[in-house]
Amino acid sequence: MFSSDQPYQVVLYRGEANTVRFTYTNQMYLMKDIRIALDGSGKSLTAQTVPGMGHVYEGFQTSARGIFTMSGVPESTIPVANPNAQTKYTRYFKVIDDMHNTMYKGTVFLVQPQAWKYTMKSIDQLVEDDLNHIGADDIERMTTLIKTAGALLTTGGNGSLPDNIKVSINPRGGQATIIYGDGSTDIIPPAVLWKKRLEKDNAEEGLTTSPKIVHDVRDSEQEEGDHDDEEQTEEPIF
Repeated sequence: MFSSDQPYQVVLYRGEANTVRFTYTNQMYLMKDIRIALDGSGKSLTAQTVPGMGHVYEGFQTSARGIFTMSGVPESTIPVANPNAQTKYTRYFKVIDDMHNTMYKGTVFLVQPQAWKYTMKSIDQLVEDDLNHIGADDIERMTTLIKTAGALLTTGGNGSLPDNIKVSINPRGGQATIIYGDGSTDIIPPAVLWKKRLEKDNAEEGLTTSPKIVHDVRDSEQEEGDHDDEEQTEEPIF
């Protein structure tokens, strides 16, 4: 009954509201019911937490044309030791048509922490006299530099980090911690951000050095797949 046995991948970010739209394209039968199948058992997709799904969806619509929508905020129902861990949920749509035929279509829901949505392309190092006593003005300047150096992985475009993402810089040592809305974090070591002023350095106050490239170790670990920066996507399942 299905046009393809290949699963579709839908990437969602933990704690971010989203709407995903799917289309049922079987022309012979109407879709009567759809469930999420987990390890061969059907779990009804309702407005409540789907057991084992790791998501909460606050909306579910079906129609005679077989278009349905899942909306809400994906959450992890199983606590993990590392909030930055990339968790992969493999689930199946279990569709029952008006002739009581049961059909499956594989779909990979890849739920990632918000930290995996962003990477730092480059940071302008600030020259500092004493890295163990960084002044408030330099902390503020570096915070601004970090927030404007963010780039969305989903679009590949440059842009500032959203306002709800917090940047904390330790004035003793200069390490920066980026805290995302879902609690996941990124750590930027001092060597990336700061350059100690040498006695022979006659640079003017506030001089920055050439941008320091930050290599994101997550790039090599992240699975390949289609990323869509739009809030609503449409995926055929049959």
